[in-house]
Amino acid sequence: MSELAVGQMWPSLFGHSEGKHIVCFVMADDEDVCVKIWQRCVIEFCVKLGKSGNETLEMLWQAYGGEAISHAAIFQWWRHFKDGNMRVIDKARSGRPSTAVMDVNIAKAVELLENDRRLKLHELSASLNITFKHTQHIVTEILQMHCVCARWVPRNLTEEQMQ
Repeated sequence: MSELAVGQMWPSLFGHSEGKHIVCFVMADDEDVCVKIWQRCVIEFCVKLGKSGNETLEMLWQAYGGEAISHAAIFQWWRHFKDGNMRVIDKARSGRPSTAVMDVNIAKAVELLENDRRLKLHELSASLNITFKHTQHIVTEILQMHCVCARWVPRNLTEEQMQ
């Protein structure tokens, strides 16, 4: 994973009251996490300007389009900032982190599907020892495959594969 410098963020990002610049290094799915944090900052800015929740929603949809966070999340964060909370980073949550959608399982799914394109999702999930839902996410979203005539094929076929 690469490091992505978010840049100079205002002090409310981490709840500091001093006027110092903060550099945040994101070590997850870099762009996705970064976009969410920036959108929360935009929501905080709109609250400080006195914009309503609906105005904030429209502004985010206009600016980010399909990458905008969900309708419910926008209003949740708007209420969070309206109540005087200025932290844009989620608090740490207890619980076990997701271990199903990992590079190891993705690689094993690719290997199994290359060996047998007729493999059913429930058979694949049993082989990977993960839930059907996670298996479906790996195959359809991450590997970008769909079922055609009982075979898993990539969504975007190359010229060689079409012949």
